[in-house]
Formats: sequence, structure tokens, C-alpha cells
Amino acid sequence: MSKGDRLKLKTDPEDGTIPIANLLLEAVAMAKLSGLEIGAILYLWKRTYEQKVSANITLTEWCRALDRGKSQVSKALTHLHNMNIITREQNIHWHEYTYSFNDDINTWHKSCLNPSLIHNNNRCCKRCDRQTTLESHHIIPKTEGGGDNEDNKEFLCSACHDYTHAKRNLLQSLARAKKQTKRESVYQNRLKCLEEINTIPLIQHRGYYLSWWEHNNNLHFLPPYERINKTPTQQLSLVPRDSLEGVANG
Repeated sequence: MSKGDRLKLKTDPEDGTIPIANLLLEAVAMAKLSGLEIGAILYLWKRTYEQKVSANITLTEWCRALDRGKSQVSKALTHLHNMNIITREQNIHWHEYTYSFNDDINTWHKSCLNPSLIHNNNRCCKRCDRQTTLESHHIIPKTEGGGDNEDNKEFLCSACHDYTHAKRNLLQSLARAKKQTKRESVYQNRLKCLEEINTIPLIQHRGYYLSWWEHNNNLHFLPPYERINKTPTQQLSLVPRDSLEGVANG
């Protein structure tokens, strides 16, 4: 960047850019890192990534770049090194280290980032087929002997994930109430209500999950922004009747 542009804090791509893979950006955004640690990664990218080389960086340079004290910076760099996100080797000068960035995401520590979340970040929900943020769901719960392996996992959106757990809980309650006729019918009705207001077309339209006790509230057809500060009659009138019937019958 030219001197005049730097003084005005005006950016210009022609003054220099660093090509960073989108997958790395996703990984850093999803990793459990502090703001200081992310800042250290950005500074290290600026120093090393374009040339794919390591760099000798003193602690004083780190502190100046990140505008933090030595103890804070040293702690952040140690954590990044322990998470295998950066590598550092002590060189012949005892007060300096050689730093480089590890772009092999699979080797990052699992407590920092789960690689399966990256793999499924751009996939669709297995139930409603929406492309959104997904959550890991155990097909067989751990409490019932299910493992933590990939074969026992599927990725669902938050709405379908909540629905799946709610349905499982009602089915378990129904199984326990088999010997009590009245209680059995109660859970059967709740299960029916749950399924009616969380069909795939309705979740695709709404984008969120509703519990069984909201069955009698016709507002479940409406997206959230149309429900704010409106009475039930006003909210229902916001959407044409034909469109509601189409969603309900879909």
C-alpha cells in the first residue's frame, strides 16, 4: 500500500492481496479460537502464506502487530501451537522462533475443530433437504449404546434435529404408557400434533421447529418475521389463504 493510502487507511487490492483457500477461511471461522488467536493467524498469513514459507518472528514483532502484551501473545501462540494450527521451531537465536501455518485441517486438534463439521458445512439436511447450518445427530443415542462413529451420525438442520428428538421422547413416553389406556391416548395425540405441524413442507416454509402444544396455533404457517407484534388474527391475515392451504397440504 502506498504511504498516502496507508495514512488514510484506504485499502486497494492492487497494493497487494493474499490468496487464501475458502476451506481455510471456513475452518478458522468455525474453530474454537479467541479473537487474539485469529488475529495471530491473520498476521502469520500476511507474513508467510503467499510465499508458502516460514518466517522468523520475534515476540516483540508479534506484540506490535497484535497490540497486546507479551504474556497474552505468548499464551495465544502456545495454544495455536498445541492445537497444531501453527508450527514453531526455535532457531539458533534463543529469543526467536520460526513460524509457519499448518493448512492440513485434518491434523488440527479435535478439541479446536471437528473436521466432520467442515465436511458437512455445505451439505443439505437429511430430512428436509434445506442447505443451511447443520447439526450432528446420533441415530442411536449414546444412552442406548450408540457409538460416536460416523456410521451412527446424520446431519440435520436445527429444526429437524429438535423435531427428531421431540418425536423420540414422545415415542418413549408412549411405550411406557402402554398399560395405561388414558395416558396412551394422550401421547398418541401429542405425537400426531407434533407430526402435523413439523412436516417437511412446513419446516421448509417456516425454517424452525414447533412443539406439539403449539398445534392449535394457526401461526405455525407463518415465518418468524411475520409473527412479531401481531395478534393471531392479524398474523394469519398476512399470508393469503391459498398459500397457507398449499403449504399445509404439501
